[in-house]
Amino acid sequence: MLEAGYPNEDIWEIGTGDTQVQTDDREAALTDVECKNDTSLLDTFVESETRVQEHMISQNENSLMIRYDELQNGVDLAVNALSS
Repeated sequence: MLEAGYPNEDIWEIGTGDTQVQTDDREAALTDVECKNDTSLLDTFVESETRVQEHMISQNENSLMIRYDELQNGVDLAVNALSS
């Protein structure tokens, strides 16, 4: 975004009114999308977020499975109650 005239701007604030740059929101949005596409930012973000979540899941798999079983039991009880 620096090259597009948004120096030191937070990518999440462009076009929100919280930015130091005065610009039309549509112009800012189009520039933001173009920048994200040119730099593959969203792909990189999703890949990074996926790795973090996979790591967190692997570190907490037992607790997550216990909670899953608890929730599934609640669903089963509700289905049985509604079926009666």
